[in-house]
Amino acid sequence: MDRLINVLVSPYSVARFQRYFGVEAEWSDSSDEVDGASVLKKNGVSKEIDEHTFCSQQTYHNAETRTRISNGELKKSSTNGHTRSNQPTNPNVLRTPVRTTIKHKFWYYLYNFGAALGDEIFFIIFLPFCFWNVSTWIAKRVVIMWVVVLFPGQASKEIFQMPRPRCPPVVRLDNVKAYMNEYGMPSTHAMTGVCIPFTLLICTMDRYQYPFSLGLTIAVLWCLLVCCSRIYLGMHNFLDVIVGVVFATAIMCIVVPFLDEIDTFLMERPWGSLAIGLAIALSYPTLTEWNSSRELATIIVGTGTGTFVGGWLRIHNEIKVADPIGLPPYEIYIPDSEWLLGMILRTSIGIALLVLTKVASKISYSAVVSVVMRTSFTDAKSTGILLIELPRKFLTYMTLAIMANTICPLTQQYLNV
Repeated sequence: MDRLINVLVSPYSVARFQRYFGVEAEWSDSSDEVDGASVLKKNGVSKEIDEHTFCSQQTYHNAETRTRISNGELKKSSTNGHTRSNQPTNPNVLRTPVRTTIKHKFWYYLYNFGAALGDEIFFIIFLPFCFWNVSTWIAKRVVIMWVVVLFPGQASKEIFQMPRPRCPPVVRLDNVKAYMNEYGMPSTHAMTGVCIPFTLLICTMDRYQYPFSLGLTIAVLWCLLVCCSRIYLGMHNFLDVIVGVVFATAIMCIVVPFLDEIDTFLMERPWGSLAIGLAIALSYPTLTEWNSSRELATIIVGTGTGTFVGGWLRIHNEIKVADPIGLPPYEIYIPDSEWLLGMILRTSIGIALLVLTKVASKISYSAVVSVVMRTSFTDAKSTGILLIELPRKFLTYMTLAIMANTICPLTQQYLNV
């Protein structure tokens, strides 16, 4: 069992996965890219490393020092032979290779697309698209599961505090700064890869007419693509991904049977939705620091809160929404040119309004902070970034979700698109 865990957490397992799909790198020291089947150059002497040694002892070399991890003990040996205990100063050790070669472009673009299915920009487009063009009934349930699964995932990173794979031997192909500053376990992309497609499958299998086997195949392929993309891009080891999948599956098994009750409760109680959202946002494990994990967690909760506050406003103002007419199960038909044109117009108008809202929110919030704190927004952030950033992110994304549920469909309705 220990050997299996060592393989799953080893950065060399990730490096081998990358090389299998055509990612090759040249490091300033060739020994940094060694794997279990290759030859390690140690002081000019070639030494074969078997699979067991590779899994249990990960050796890193550079011109000055040699670090060996053996049986959980980290030691740092200098070239003069003296040994002392040492802890890594950076949990996400990163070096840029001299040259990176992508031998198979197909896998590179496919896995980058898979990673994008778990990025913030995907949800900014996908969730409003579902509200405006598919079904608010389905979109609300996806939002519920997204919040319930992703917030604990982001928070647990701060509890486990497991670093991302070391570079070298791993090649880091995803350079999103927010992800670089996060811990690795669990992979929230993997959690998203479980949550989104399988929530869509569960919510649509009895509501629309399509072969269940087709929907299940799409959900499994979606999940595999997102999970494998994080390993290919060097952002997670195998254990991070497995823990993310298991964690998300466990949460879904608990919450899915109560989706209708949760939806009804939140839609009928807007102040309750707001109070719950604020309580969740403030319950994040890191109470005194602002980091990228907490930022994303706050964005998720703010979006979920705004979805149900906006949904209540939409219902009480009788704003039309995208829901099929009649009773389920609904037939799925090939969209005609009129529907496609309307979809493009609705989405374009809605996204434009959301972008303008985000810009206006940032400007307004900066002005308010400057007046209240009697200093510039930049100076205020430097003195109390948690106090400034937490309400800014929460209010901004709550406002965007309210806009997506009210002003955007009302504008689309007014323009008859």
